[in-house]
Amino acid sequence: MTVDDFKKYFDYLKKESKNFSNFDYRIIQETPQFIGIFRIIANLGHRQFSKLLNQNSRVIRKHEFMEYRLLPETAQKYTNVIKKTFENKNLIGKVSLKDAIVNFKRIRSYDIFEEAIIQILNKNNINYNLHYNFVVNNKTINIDF
Repeated sequence: MTVDDFKKYFDYLKKESKNFSNFDYRIIQETPQFIGIFRIIANLGHRQFSKLLNQNSRVIRKHEFMEYRLLPETAQKYTNVIKKTFENKNLIGKVSLKDAIVNFKRIRSYDIFEEAIIQILNKNNINYNLHYNFVVNNKTINIDF
């Protein structure tokens, strides 16, 4: 996801949630990728968010990448945690796009090993994609570098 993608999703969620003050579980049930947007706005990595949910972080990732179907009960549980987190962090109706982008860049940053690989590829003029979608057996898979 690029910064521009993040801004687009942020704007949509801001409108749908009435400036992040009304949390309807159907938003993430219909589009589970929005779990990640809410999570990033709240400045939570996968592990932190999974601890709040008492859920394996791989399950959260699979929901965010739409590999697992999100049942209404699960969407409600996630939404309740998101709302409580926004309340605890005093974000209800006060979310800043600027702060959210800072969170996005920090949370989506690469670790030292990925940075080293990027430097090696760049130094050797090797073309690469940091993010790539491809189709296997009629299913789109997203690979992040």
